[in-house]
Amino acid sequence: KINQNTSFALSSVFVVSSGKDLEEALTNNALIIDSLESLKGTGVIQEYYNINELILTKDQQEEKIRKWNLFWDKKKNPLISKLTKQGEEVGYKPVAFKTFAGLLNKNFEPLSIEKFYDIIGSYFQDYLIQRDEKSAVITMIKVDRLQKNRIRNIIVEFDNSYFFDRQEFAESLFNLIKSQFRVLIWLSMAIVFIILLLSLGRIELVFISFVPIVLSWIWTIGIMGIFNLQFNIFNIIISTFIFGLGVDYSIFITKGLLHKIQFNKDNFKSFKTSVLLSGFTTIIGTGILLFAKHPALKSIALVSVIGILSAIIISFTIQPLLFNFLTYYRGKKRKMPVTFYNLFFGIVSLIYFLLSSTFSILMAHLLNILPIKSSIKKKFAHQFIWFFSKTVVYWNLHVRKILVNFSKKTFKQPMLIISNHQSVLDLVFLLMLHPKIVIFANDRALNHRFYGPVIRFVDFIPSSDGLEKTAERVKERMNEGYSVLIFPEGTRSANCKIKRFHKGAFYLANKLDLEIHPILMHGPGQALNKNEFFLRRGRVVIKMLDKINLKSGTFGSDYSQQTKGVLKFMRKEYDKLRLEMEVPDRLKFNLINRYIFRGPVLEWYLRVKLSLEKNYNFMNEIVPRNGIITDVGCGYGFMATMLALTSEERKITGFDYDKDKIITAQNSTFDIKNLTFEHGNITAMNLPESDVFLIVDVLHYMAAKKQTELIERCFSKLNKHGLIIIRETDTDLKRRTIGSRFSEFMSTNIGFNKAEEKLIFVSRQFILDIVRKNGGSINIIDNTKFNSNIIYVLSK
Repeated sequence: KINQNTSFALSSVFVVSSGKDLEEALTNNALIIDSLESLKGTGVIQEYYNINELILTKDQQEEKIRKWNLFWDKKKNPLISKLTKQGEEVGYKPVAFKTFAGLLNKNFEPLSIEKFYDIIGSYFQDYLIQRDEKSAVITMIKVDRLQKNRIRNIIVEFDNSYFFDRQEFAESLFNLIKSQFRVLIWLSMAIVFIILLLSLGRIELVFISFVPIVLSWIWTIGIMGIFNLQFNIFNIIISTFIFGLGVDYSIFITKGLLHKIQFNKDNFKSFKTSVLLSGFTTIIGTGILLFAKHPALKSIALVSVIGILSAIIISFTIQPLLFNFLTYYRGKKRKMPVTFYNLFFGIVSLIYFLLSSTFSILMAHLLNILPIKSSIKKKFAHQFIWFFSKTVVYWNLHVRKILVNFSKKTFKQPMLIISNHQSVLDLVFLLMLHPKIVIFANDRALNHRFYGPVIRFVDFIPSSDGLEKTAERVKERMNEGYSVLIFPEGTRSANCKIKRFHKGAFYLANKLDLEIHPILMHGPGQALNKNEFFLRRGRVVIKMLDKINLKSGTFGSDYSQQTKGVLKFMRKEYDKLRLEMEVPDRLKFNLINRYIFRGPVLEWYLRVKLSLEKNYNFMNEIVPRNGIITDVGCGYGFMATMLALTSEERKITGFDYDKDKIITAQNSTFDIKNLTFEHGNITAMNLPESDVFLIVDVLHYMAAKKQTELIERCFSKLNKHGLIIIRETDTDLKRRTIGSRFSEFMSTNIGFNKAEEKLIFVSRQFILDIVRKNGGSINIIDNTKFNSNIIYVLSK
């Protein structure tokens, strides 16, 4: 009833009239009064409230004075006379109307605006805006919502007057906040991405941490949509709080996963418990608002509960799943984690392989029904397989190809080829060599749903048909001009070493009177290992060996002896190839990839170390390729790992008193069988008998007495003709030691390296005295390429 009898139910809109001062603002406001009065008369507006009726401008006052004077100009004297005369008749004295007569005869002047300030301060402060350089007067209008635009169109015609709708302003402000909120979210995500990249150091870890943040945000918005929860000014603010918590949870879970892989400690549950406690307390703190009656407070509670639960669930599920994909395969820890670089090429190669294989199947079915000569159709199919294999090989830029002893004449005549088998990549690498190659295939490959029809169409030879029937097939293919490729191992080698040969290839060579053309493959097993289906960067060498004439008797008199003889020969040749290929420069990324996901400082320390050490090439040259080697003070085990990778005959043990470094080294090299790391204090522990002791950049961390004791203990445990390789800064070379002293000072003070005592560098004479005392000999290598340090090779 109140709404029916008042204008409370109507919308309030405002007209703001401005001017350089209050006087001008009032003047501009007065110009719209007639229009508002007209709208009120026509029922467009219900009412308006304007202070110009009480606070008048100078022009308004002058107009009123003019009307006053005009009204009384000819009426005041007759009125005063009549009042005086009639007053006397009823008893009033003539002076009784003197004040009134004075009022009528008074010469009125307009009041200055300052005279109205008391009234303004008491009653109209909310309708005025006063600043030093500008003032404004506000007129409130009560109007139906549907009539707002009509009033707006009238007001815009007046200069210095503006239409203002509080509801429209609130909606515009909210829309602005929503649009800016999106910008804020994108900006925040960009900043978080950069910070994560700097702190974690790997794009893969940033992705693992970032994806759950984005997914939890999408979950939150999606659940809000399901429950018809709208964004408002309140829950937009709370959403930023949820976003921040999601970032915290994601980073914390990533740290827990990294801690597990670096130190092999399954304390991930403690990290999850911490996140749960944080989420639980936050949900309790904000969720209590669900019991509030105000809808805005309820929306804050709902959005916070939904957002935090989404962040926790995704951090506990999606994030470990992504991390385990990078670091584990079939429940076992990967030798080297997956990197974004390898992942990109791997995915693209897989897609290309699947598309090409699909096209090959369609092509095989189409060729089967075309009325074309069979030999022509198969020739076309072989050309396609050759082209497809070549494009697969050369698309993968991160897998370098090296062909040895191949020329255009290599496959001019059909030949019986044997090759070692390391990976599924072997097929594409060998099929790309020439379009006229067929391969022995097992039944599983021939009957495969996906590519089985293709390899059957191009007459790949079944390996299960028996030797007599197989010999006939081989003879047919070779008569058609095709070379035949056999993998004598029968299956891929997981450790890349050449496995025992089957006798089939040698039986066929003897029966058909064929020479054998051996091909060695090195690198496919490292790029795509049998036990880990993931394509990595690497280098593949395909080497054609000299043809083998089995009739010469060099490898035996029958095919059983020939199988063993050729196996021994190929293993020997493969070891030579390994010696050429498995050198520090080519194993650099193998070493780096073992230490990624251990923090950006450690990874970049390793990269810098490899650069300064020239990938440990020199150490690899001076350390014997076989024997028992002890690395005293191995640190994170970089050098020991490189020496172990370059030669399996080296049995290397690394010792260090920093337990965290040893654990990191152990978890980074768990698959290297000829390498172990142990924690211990090298100044007091019992060292093993060894052929080589490595004491590299270690002595200066000890007191002078312990330096002597360590070298003498190494001499006592050194096998005959053994070596002690020491690298240290020579204090006699003052200028050279400045850099070493500074770098060691920084590393020990920031906690990267640990020193029990003050750093004490040694002199060349100090080393010479110990060698003479222990009856040894010394070879001094003064090479500035190695951190300006001196290398001492001591022999017993």
